Amino acid sequence: MKITSGILKRVAVPAAVMGMALPLALAGSAAAQQPGPASTVTRAFGQVSYTAYSGEDNKLTVTAETDANNNTVLVVTDLEGIGAGPGCQQASPNAAVCGLAGSVTRISARLGDGMDTAYIAVDIASSVDAGAGADIVETSGGNDTINLRDGVSNNDSASCGGGTDAASGNIGDRISTNCERRATY
Repeated sequence: MKITSGILKRVAVPAAVMGMALPLALAGSAAAQQPGPASTVTRAFGQVSYTAYSGEDNKLTVTAETDANNNTVLVVTDLEGIGAGPGCQQASPNAAVCGLAGSVTRISARLGDGMDTAYIAVDIASSVDAGAGADIVETSGGNDTINLRDGVSNNDSASCGGGTDAASGNIGDRISTNCERRATY
């Protein structure tokens, strides 16, 4: 059977195109499976700073946990993913360890947009800026400051633990009475 050049061209050109397109399509689907950008956490001296990644409903939790060496370390988690910056170490895609909890003097969190939640479960002074979106913020001991103001009424809530705490929000935001200083605008 003789193959003419016309038939060969009609078969070879589409096959070559498919040969180039298939690896590109597979590379595109592999890239789609890679985790996207994440929130970040850093530690400089005694301050731990968390910044939420934009466009996500972040779920921040800060806890003190005992590590394998029996040290109490500060663990920062975000179920949407977190990246450990300077001063912290990546523990998993959703958690970072930021050194000994006893040497942390302040926690700062910027939640950004989205319907975010933040639970600061340590007795360390914290400053939380809830940003835009319907947010829920809860702190423990420490002299905490919570800013719920985003220009939207009735969409945020704050609860404070021990210490002398201050929370501000928009009219209708729910600020618990355990936040000693409360203001809505």
